[in-house]
Amino acid sequence: MANKMRREALRRWVVSGIAAALLAVLYGIIFRFSAQDGEQSGSLSQEISARCVDILNSLSGGDWSEARMSGLAAAFEHPIRKLAHFSEYACMDSGVYTAEPMDEAREGEMPADGSVGLPLGGL
Repeated sequence: MANKMRREALRRWVVSGIAAALLAVLYGIIFRFSAQDGEQSGSLSQEISARCVDILNSLSGGDWSEARMSGLAAAFEHPIRKLAHFSEYACMDSGVYTAEPMDEAREGEMPADGSVGLPLGGL
């Protein structure tokens, strides 16, 4: 029984350590991208949008005009930027949750009131 508890504690420690390391890498990437000026950031977004349109053009038979592809790339730029921000936050959320799960989840139980997150009175 004690050996099983030690293995479980070691497993949680390893998983938490890996999640924390991945979070540190993600924070570094975000920090690096936020150091870009508007021109660099916009250029990167345009490049990614153009690549996405190229892929869609290839999948659809490759007969789109340059004007149509440019228009689609411009239209895709804003949603792609927002999707990138959303995915950053989703990765951070899952990393933080994995690195430091709730006490109830560690014990394999749900909170009695069915809530998820930090208890308001405990801070």
